[in-house]
Amino acid sequence: MNEAEIDTKMNALRQDADQAASQLAFIRSNIDNPVIKDRLDGSTSGYAWQVAKAGVEQSLILYCARAWDLSRDAISLPILMARFPSLADVKKKRDDWHKKMGIANAPALDTEYAAFAAAYKTAKEHDAHAHLRVLRSEHFAHRVLLSRDRQKFEASGPIIDATINDLVSLADQTVRIVGDMGYLWDGLVNPYPDMIARSEGYCREFWEHLPVYRNLEKSD
Repeated sequence: MNEAEIDTKMNALRQDADQAASQLAFIRSNIDNPVIKDRLDGSTSGYAWQVAKAGVEQSLILYCARAWDLSRDAISLPILMARFPSLADVKKKRDDWHKKMGIANAPALDTEYAAFAAAYKTAKEHDAHAHLRVLRSEHFAHRVLLSRDRQKFEASGPIIDATINDLVSLADQTVRIVGDMGYLWDGLVNPYPDMIARSEGYCREFWEHLPVYRNLEKSD
């Protein structure tokens, strides 16, 4: 895989991560949020929120399944990781760019590369992968009764249902890994920790400004 191909795949992963980061922030703002209960409890209007939340959760499940797809033609983390440059090659690429731009003291990147590799390994081994992949194959992307994904995973043991917290955990790790990989590749700072925190703040502010809908419905 040449540099142009890595650029193309890296940009595609970033585009997906941009959307997933906002969706992740929305879901995080919903978990154990007493303000939502206060605003929507006892309200028929809360149905709209349930529909929106279910749609975002489904989209985030599909994102995680797509980002970790092992198909050879997939644009995914495992496929790009298998061809990603070594630390030595990444450092040489960065050094060459700094010399071309006349910038001294290129970062060593040893610590960053090691942290990235460790985070990738942790996310790759996440317990939620099997269930999310089966949901994707049997309910969202397709409608089958006994998918090949289910058969493959069940050959290694029972599939444990992923919780909403499991989904949030894997999605959070995934978008951060995309950002870290991008930083190592082209030097652009990982935007996702700040993006997620800022977007979650916006979502929580939205809930704070909503009225208590059951009171409005009683007055209709």
